[in-house]
Amino acid sequence: VAISPLAAVPHKTLFHELAHIELGHTAELEFKDSDHTPRNLREVEDESVALLLCESLRLEGAEFC
Repeated sequence: VAISPLAAVPHKTLFHELAHIELGHTAELEFKDSDHTPRNLREVEDESVALLLCESLRLEGAEFC
């Protein structure tokens, strides 16, 4: 994972990108309804992870999720 040095809130971006990996969005997985999760749902899941981590760790950036 690489985070741009220009990112406004780098830890939030890191959480978001790590969520893609942990939730399996970077690999083809077998799903019952289709062969992959729609992009809009993947992004909502990743932003939700970033929000939960920012809030749990009391870090700034939750308002951008």
